[in-house]
Amino acid sequence: MRKNIRYTKEKDATCAKVFANGAKMRQAENP
Repeated sequence: MRKNIRYTKEKDATCAKVFANGAKMRQAENP
């Protein structure tokens, strides 16, 4: 599992970005 830490961090960062973008879009739809 140790060698996958970097990959997991990158995946988490990508998920966070997608989640943030989704939240922004939802806010724009429902002001």
